[in-house]
Amino acid sequence: MSNFNRTFRATSLALACGIFGTAALAAGTLSKGDRTFIEKAAGGGMFEVKVSQMATEKAADPAVKSFAEMLVKDHTAANEKLKQIAQQKSVQLPTAMPKKQQHELDKLSKKSGADFDRSYIAEVGLSDHHQDIEMFEKESKKGQDADVTAFATNTLPTLQKHLQAAEQLKGSARATGVGISPMQGTTTKNLTKS
Repeated sequence: MSNFNRTFRATSLALACGIFGTAALAAGTLSKGDRTFIEKAAGGGMFEVKVSQMATEKAADPAVKSFAEMLVKDHTAANEKLKQIAQQKSVQLPTAMPKKQQHELDKLSKKSGADFDRSYIAEVGLSDHHQDIEMFEKESKKGQDADVTAFATNTLPTLQKHLQAAEQLKGSARATGVGISPMQGTTTKNLTKS
């Protein structure tokens, strides 16, 4: 075998090992922060879909039902994108909601009518979305993996849209003292907490 052939084979083998080794290494070297973000975002996304599906059935105000439908659609799409990233990065997503969110879902399921609407907007629309936005902003600025950071950055405007819509629902209820649905003109009790 000539020196050229030996050198060519050795170089090809080294290059192949380097390429495949780097790809395998990249899949397994996700930072702890990025991995935690994926897991928390997946649990939160699962909660948003389930609680909003419930809200499409239980909400008294058509505007709250419309808000819930938007959340189901948007969070389902985000969950699918996150699932693809998790598979690419070899991250095992949770199969059940975190206990805190399961408790919140159980608590909301016992409410009905305007009481449900108030609690859903306050807890899911406002509180949870404030927390989500904070988490996604942190990941978009400090995340180490480009795909995970891009997911956080690209999802932020949707979360901000959800928060703004929840604030409008709460604001329209507070302005009139009675929750008036801007979409249907129906009335419900005040959406703010008593």
